Amino acid sequence: MLAMCGRLNIDGKEVLSLLEDLFDLDCSVTTNRNAAPSEFVEVLIKEVDRAMELRRMKWWFTPAWFGSLKHRYTTFNARSEGVKESRLYKDAYRQKRCAVPVSGYFEWLKKGERKTPYLIRRGDDRPLFLAGIWDLWSGEDSVGKTIEQSSFAILTREADAQMSAIHHRQPLFINENQLGEWLFDTEMEVVDELMMSSRSLKLSAWPVSSRINNAQNKGAECNEVVGPASELDLVA
Repeated sequence: MLAMCGRLNIDGKEVLSLLEDLFDLDCSVTTNRNAAPSEFVEVLIKEVDRAMELRRMKWWFTPAWFGSLKHRYTTFNARSEGVKESRLYKDAYRQKRCAVPVSGYFEWLKKGERKTPYLIRRGDDRPLFLAGIWDLWSGEDSVGKTIEQSSFAILTREADAQMSAIHHRQPLFINENQLGEWLFDTEMEVVDELMMSSRSLKLSAWPVSSRINNAQNKGAECNEVVGPASELDLVA
């Protein structure tokens, strides 16, 4: 079964170009046209002195206080409505928020027994920033060697009217001019308001090849359009 926002579309050159324009970061972004949960992707986080860092992380959140990297929880997405109270997520929400830069993401429209994958992108083709939380787990492996792993979850919300035609949930988007507040602000009232606020964002939804159903497929076929686009005037 394919979960909501269960695949990301990342064009490394496209995302890197935007990051360099916005933040003058010296970094690299790996192309992954069909990134699935438990894979590693680049995530934007805060550093000291209001600097930003692009860190490669696992898309499957593991809190620092867990006893092991292996756990039974499904943590690649986190519902924004409960993140402030959740034992799993509340510390990261207060202290370790992140933004995931992507070219787009995939969602599946179900009609009867048929599921059609759609590639969701900004209407102006600029990359999207998905709001998330992250943490750094540190521990020992089976032979006593210390290991560290950064991981993240994407925050989701109830879908707006237009997006609900495809799915009842959607990622929480962060506009480019909101990134500083989202990553750095320590006043939780500001952060809460930012998470709950609504801003206009035009997206396009393109039906694409069912080849993306298999996460092993990473090539250009993942962007192969098989029908006309739908323009979605969403609230982000």
